[in-house]
Amino acid sequence: MQFTKIIASAITIGAAMAITGDLTYYNAGMGACGKMVNEGDYACAIGHKMYEAATNGGNPNNNPYCGKQIRAKMPSTGKTVTVTVVDSCGGCADNDLDFTGGAWNDLTNGAAPTRYHDLEWDWILTRPLHTFTALTIHLVFVWPIEATWHG
Repeated sequence: MQFTKIIASAITIGAAMAITGDLTYYNAGMGACGKMVNEGDYACAIGHKMYEAATNGGNPNNNPYCGKQIRAKMPSTGKTVTVTVVDSCGGCADNDLDFTGGAWNDLTNGAAPTRYHDLEWDWILTRPLHTFTALTIHLVFVWPIEATWHG
């Protein structure tokens, strides 16, 4: 007798991995990633130390953080936005983010620029960490048979 069972696996990355930091506002312009940023863009700068560590002395325009997306939530307003990394922030700690006008206005309900201390954020993965495929398992059950030997 043979039984076949299909097992599938998946990874879920949830809010338990949220990073907390401060949120500040900055004026649009040329970002460290080498792209012009407009005031209405949903763009951000990450902490300079984090940005520079990834640049590793190379061209900052080729930093691996450039173009990566972040999902940011402000518990005090209940809002969530998605922003794209375009710059580094010299006045930011490692977990702080600096937003341009579009994202700032949406997340803070249009509040005047200040510093918020309740920002929660995480990286948005653009490709899966691992690819899982279906796995087929064949189980074979063997029952002992009683036999008598006459010799």
